[in-house]
Amino acid sequence: MKLYNSGVRLKSILLIIEIDLGYIEEVHNNASFLMQQVHNMHFIATLFLKHTSKRIFMKNWLQDSI
Repeated sequence: MKLYNSGVRLKSILLIIEIDLGYIEEVHNNASFLMQQVHNMHFIATLFLKHTSKRIFMKNWLQDSI
């Protein structure tokens, strides 16, 4: 009986560890997804800034040459 209880306890502990690992994996996947979104937003912001700075430069250059 004692061996059976130990086995049940061990299975319960292993199940808890498995659930915890599944949760950790889900958190990791969510963090990876968020990091990808941040990377995408940074890329878009960089393109926008480059485009805007070129437009400002051209506008100033045109005004100076008139």
